[in-house]
Amino acid sequence: MNIRHLFALAAAPGRGCRSGSTAAHNARGRHAGQILGGRYGYPDRSPYASTKRGLIGFTETLAIKFGDDGIRVNAIAPGAVAGERIQRVLQGRADTERRSLADVTADALSIQSPKHFTDPEDIATLARLLASDSAKSVTGQTIAIDGGSKAAQ
Repeated sequence: MNIRHLFALAAAPGRGCRSGSTAAHNARGRHAGQILGGRYGYPDRSPYASTKRGLIGFTETLAIKFGDDGIRVNAIAPGAVAGERIQRVLQGRADTERRSLADVTADALSIQSPKHFTDPEDIATLARLLASDSAKSVTGQTIAIDGGSKAAQ
C-alpha cells in the first residue's frame, strides 16, 4: 500500500466513522508491501522508501485531523511476514545470487533479534489491540512488528 491508496481511505472517517473509532493502516495485505521501508532507507530503492515514509507521515497527519472526532489512526509496520510470499522472495534472491535458500534466509533473519519471520496472527493481534479501548490513548503511531529489525544494510 502506498500513498495513492490512502487518500481514498482517508475519506472514510468523514463518511461515517463514529467517535471512538480507530483506523489502523496495515501495510500488508492484498495491496502491498511494508512500512519498514519508511523507517529505514534502502540502497537503490529510494522511491519505495520514500512512499513508505509518506505512509508514516500520512498516519500522523490523519491522527491530528480526526483526533477531535475521537478517531484514532495508527500504522502497523510489519517486517518480513512468514508465508508463501517471503518464501518466493527468498527463493528468487537465492536463484539470482546463486546461493542456497538456507543462506539467503539466514541473511534475511540476521537483522532481527528472534530468528523467525513475523507470524501473521501477531499482526492481527496488534490490530485488534489498536482497535480496542485498551489503546484509547494510542494515535498517530507507527508500530513496528518486525522482530526488532535494524536498518537494511
